[in-house]
Amino acid sequence: MDKLLPLSFTFLVFIFMVFKLWMRSKIKETPKNLPPAPWKLPIIGHLHLLMFALPHQRLTELAKRHGSLIHLQLGELSHVVVSSPEAAKEVMRTHDISFANRPFLLGAEIVL
Repeated sequence: MDKLLPLSFTFLVFIFMVFKLWMRSKIKETPKNLPPAPWKLPIIGHLHLLMFALPHQRLTELAKRHGSLIHLQLGELSHVVVSSPEAAKEVMRTHDISFANRPFLLGAEIVL
């Protein structure tokens, strides 16, 4: 009986931590006005959709199925994919302030 006490305490702490992480993820997932999205997996998001085909081909298939605006969650990062010129023009016109302050990307600096 005495040997089981530390094990049961460890198990209870583990269950508590899992519950706390689950609740934190539920709190983070507040509903937003996001475009439609395909079904996603809990941790990797939509990465499974881009694994087995070339990304541009898979994004074309998703655009045909879900429209010109698609919400993809790749890991823990949320992305909005715009796949038509008209939608891109509208997004850049209405949300230009959001795109004005982008993070520094070393890859873009090397290419340019």
